[in-house]
Amino acid sequence: EQISDYLIDKGEFRQVIEAEQVKEAQEPGAMEEASRDPGEETVKQITVLVVEPGKVPYTKEIGDDWRAFQAEVGGTFQIIYPGYDPVGLVCNDDGKLLGLPLNRALRDENGEIYDAIAGTFFICGAPADSENFASLTDEQVDYWLKRFAKPEFFVRVNGQIICVPV
Repeated sequence: EQISDYLIDKGEFRQVIEAEQVKEAQEPGAMEEASRDPGEETVKQITVLVVEPGKVPYTKEIGDDWRAFQAEVGGTFQIIYPGYDPVGLVCNDDGKLLGLPLNRALRDENGEIYDAIAGTFFICGAPADSENFASLTDEQVDYWLKRFAKPEFFVRVNGQIICVPV
């Protein structure tokens, strides 16, 4: 039992177990109820930009905690920091392995594709002077809304993946 507890605390097993618990909370409102203990403060809400495959991005208020992040992307998540803007791109950590649909391409400063995000993701503020995430500013929403405005379609041609705006 002690070995099991140690592995859960030190390994990625806790994330897997907690992700399964999140999936089991299927009733509306059950997620919010499960995310806090009695007497615990309400989770702070932040404004994010949600980008779903094949859809136009939209803003949404979500909780600033790992449970809300997992619920939004459909499982365990990773955070990517694209460029120099203090934002985090939060996506499903196993999106490609799970076969989630490719969503949007990530491009370098020259416009060359270096990766593609699979599944739903969102952009949130990631201030450099804070350990917490924050709401996007109006300027950030405008920038990222324009950046991911058009859904993208991915095709394989001669062994290469080509991205076409829809």
